[in-house]
Amino acid sequence: MALLFIDRQNKRLVFAGAKLDLFLASKGNVRIIKGSKRSVGYSLSKDKHYENVELPYNSDDIYYFTTDGLLDQNCEENKGGLGRRGFLLLLEGIYHLSMEEQETIIKNTIKERLSQAPQRDDITVIGLKL
Repeated sequence: MALLFIDRQNKRLVFAGAKLDLFLASKGNVRIIKGSKRSVGYSLSKDKHYENVELPYNSDDIYYFTTDGLLDQNCEENKGGLGRRGFLLLLEGIYHLSMEEQETIIKNTIKERLSQAPQRDDITVIGLKL
């Protein structure tokens, strides 16, 4: 799970991720803002703490989230998934395009991966330009 609090009045964002990262396209580059390594479920520990990451709000930035379904999806049987690095490289190649063009490219990437190996998990990708 990932949460993003948008505080336009104070020009800040607060991000918290439970085994999900925030991918941020800002000022000509894309970087990963790491979420917590803990998931929401599957833990015997009752003491769970998730770090809030505060970021400056910039209306030109684009914020991306994806589930591990895309990151882990094989492109061929018995081959590795796209991974965080692969998703980062994909975003580096498209973040400057319109959101509609980005959507098309991401959907085509997913279709291509699914055409060569069965879907392993749910796949969700969200891109926000505020």
